[in-house]
Amino acid sequence: MSFNTLEQLQCLEDKGFTPPQAEGIVGQVMESIQNSNLVTNDVLKVELAELKTELKTDTAQAETRATEQGTQAETRLTEKITQVETRLTEKIAEGEIELTEKIAQVEIGLTEKIAQVEIGLTEKIAQVEIGLTEKIAQVEIGLTEKIAQVEIGLTEKIAQVETRLTEKIAEGEIELTEKIAQVEIGLTEKIAQVEIGLTEKIAQVETRLTEKIAELETKIMGVIGHFKTDMIKWMLGFQTGTAGLILGLIYFLHSK
Repeated sequence: MSFNTLEQLQCLEDKGFTPPQAEGIVGQVMESIQNSNLVTNDVLKVELAELKTELKTDTAQAETRATEQGTQAETRLTEKITQVETRLTEKIAEGEIELTEKIAQVEIGLTEKIAQVEIGLTEKIAQVEIGLTEKIAQVEIGLTEKIAQVEIGLTEKIAQVETRLTEKIAEGEIELTEKIAQVEIGLTEKIAQVEIGLTEKIAQVETRLTEKIAELETKIMGVIGHFKTDMIKWMLGFQTGTAGLILGLIYFLHSK
């Protein structure tokens, strides 16, 4: 029965041990086995080979002496072989029993260590989870406070902007009202001036037209005195209509 070092290392690593921990445990086990007086299969094979060699030598000698000793030598040789086989069988059995016990003890120790490691890891994981939970709670509190501060700051800034906008709008409305009032005053003054100028011009036109009509009437009366009265009236009506048309045109332009 042999102790496979590689298999034991792989088994320990599969159960959660780090490579240095597994090598240390296997090294302790191998040291315990080497320090013990166990009989391994390899040792037994060497001893068996030596015994076979000795047996072969004894057999050769016995065959040489066979002619002299005969049946007695064969009997002693058989007994000796039987004794050797018995001793070897007993040693092998004892070695297997001791090795099995050692392996069982090592497995028990490993199981206990694995259980201790699992308990330690579980406790550490629980501690890490608690620490992470506390840190997350602290971060959430900090973020909530910062968000609240940012909201307060934004609200204040928005209120200030609204106040400034309201003031500027009010100032703009006042300035616009003043400008509109000034424009209205200026337009009113200009309209009054235009009306005065138009009235004066209309009066002047009317005066000139009246004078021209009088002159025309005088000339017509002097030139066409020989015409009939109906012709004179017609001409006068024509001139009067022309004057009315001009006055209407001036009034139309003035109203525009």
